[in-house]
This record gives sequence, structure tokens and C-alpha cells, in this order.
Amino acid sequence: MAPVPLRCFLALDPDAATLDALAALQSRLRGGQRAQAGVRWTAPAQQHLTVRFFGATRAAQAESLGAALPGLAIAAPTLAGCGLGLWPDARRPRVLVLQLAMPPALRSLAERAEALARAHEFSAERRAFRAHVTLARLTPEAAWPAPNPEAALPACRFDALTLYASSPDANGSRYTVLHRVLLATAAGSGP
Repeated sequence: MAPVPLRCFLALDPDAATLDALAALQSRLRGGQRAQAGVRWTAPAQQHLTVRFFGATRAAQAESLGAALPGLAIAAPTLAGCGLGLWPDARRPRVLVLQLAMPPALRSLAERAEALARAHEFSAERRAFRAHVTLARLTPEAAWPAPNPEAALPACRFDALTLYASSPDANGSRYTVLHRVLLATAAGSGP
């Protein structure tokens, strides 16, 4: 029997202050409600900015991808929150996201991650890269108003580049760290 491939993705991990700011944003969006029908809020341990989804990944590919992480690392970015979005569209939303700025260093990271994926025999990504953090997953029965464009949005700082394996569980997905590289703080990029 062939080994079951891993389901992998490459992500930037938010630092602790960003996780706190994202939790505060989620709390404001909930409006004091603990539970909302059809809305599953993303737990802090699950929050990240996906740089490249790989999908089915053989163990040897995962090891090689992990070994390549130091060459992809960038200075720890702080990205401005640019808006809230309902994706794929507001008529049939599946996720509520915090959309983030796309400075040249992040675009370059996404391009280099795509090149790495292609070098490891993954198909080309058909969708354009959009920097975001998923705040909630929505089912069709979720009654969700359009996000308030005036909502105060946090800037997000990321301090690690991580290769994750994703596996389904009763609450959605469980993420396991396969490889992680801590990102250096760039001069002048502190809070």
C-alpha cells in the first residue's frame, strides 16, 4: 500500500500581539454573541497567511520543501489591514477574511514560493495570490451582513515562515508544523 500523502501549505505565522489584535477584531465582529448560526470563528492557533497551498505532498517533497525554507525567509513583515471581505463573493460567502497589504517583499515571497512549488512538481497555482487571514468560515445558513468598511482593522506582523500539514478533524482542520523558520526583524519595522 502506498503511503498517504500529506496535505501541505506554506504560511506566515502572526506574532502574539497580532493574534491578540485579531481576537479583538473577531470579538467586535461577533457583537458580543458567543455563537452565531453557520459561523465558525478561526481559533488563534489556526490563524495564518497562506503563501502557497501545495495540496497532496509526498514525504520526500515535504522534507525538500522544509529544507528550502531558509532561502525563502524575508524580514518579518508588518502588513496593514486593508479591508474585510466575504469570499468567494458576498452573495455566497464561505469565508470572512481580513485583507492585507501586498508590499513588494510579500509579492516576491509568493513568487518564489510558486517557483519552489513548480520545482517540486506541483501544478501551477491558477488563482492570484491575495494576502489575507481567515477570520471565520461560513455555511450557507450563516446570516452575515456586509463587512463594515469603516471597521478599525489591525496591522498584522508575522514572525515565522512555516510548512504545515493539514488534516481534517471534527472542528475543521488540524495544522501540524513540519518545518518552521523564524523571521528576522527588519530595522525600523517594530511596533
